[in-house]
Amino acid sequence: MNFGASDVLMQQIVKGAPADVFASADQKAMDKVIDEKVIATGSRRDFAANSLVLIV
Repeated sequence: MNFGASDVLMQQIVKGAPADVFASADQKAMDKVIDEKVIATGSRRDFAANSLVLIV
């Protein structure tokens, strides 16, 4: 496992680092990886989400 900033990990994958799973913290990094054609477009999945809640 390799943990780090999404953009740094994305650059490593683009430069040829092997990866089985890339879990990005933001959509922008995922878009870049797909634009570079490093991962299969159909394999992209959202696995977590959040929502803003206000309690009064």
